[in-house]
Amino acid sequence: MVILKTFEKKDIPELLDWIKDSDAEFLIQFAGSKYRFPLDEKQLLDTLYDKSILVFKGIDETTGTTIGHCQLLRLDLANKSVTIGRVLIKPDKLNLGYGYAMLKKLINYAASVLKLKQLNLKVFDFNQSAIRCYLKLGFVESKREEVFPRQLIKPGTVSPWSIIYQEYNRDSYFHEVKIIRRAVSFGEHEF
Repeated sequence: MVILKTFEKKDIPELLDWIKDSDAEFLIQFAGSKYRFPLDEKQLLDTLYDKSILVFKGIDETTGTTIGHCQLLRLDLANKSVTIGRVLIKPDKLNLGYGYAMLKKLINYAASVLKLKQLNLKVFDFNQSAIRCYLKLGFVESKREEVFPRQLIKPGTVSPWSIIYQEYNRDSYFHEVKIIRRAVSFGEHEF
């Protein structure tokens, strides 16, 4: 079982440790163009202070260990929309179902607590494990776009990356939320 808790300043060193051996290409896959390589505490603090972003950590309820990180970006309560992004699973916890479980909690929080109706995300086409997870959760592809990550452009490197835009399937979304509401209760700081 996974629970979500608010990501705080004290959690930054652990997240930075997860990606300490990563390169600029990985950072773009994780965060898009928001962060600059190498990721540091100041960039993450700026995110924590941004009122249009909600930052969470996923915790394995049985062990109490942090297993993942995720964010709700471009939060627009007036239009009831948000973008799910910057999803990262601790390297030694990959392929164990934690990403699916954490995102299911995040979707439930967005729908049940924030009362949002439109959820979307972006994923690079080569991130097949993330795409499979998003499809399983009910996201559907809405469009594709080729981009040239400016942080990676070097002489002789002109290959574009393809971004897949996905939106939540509303029918699946509301059916799933009804099921989750029956099974989950919310604590004050746990979702």
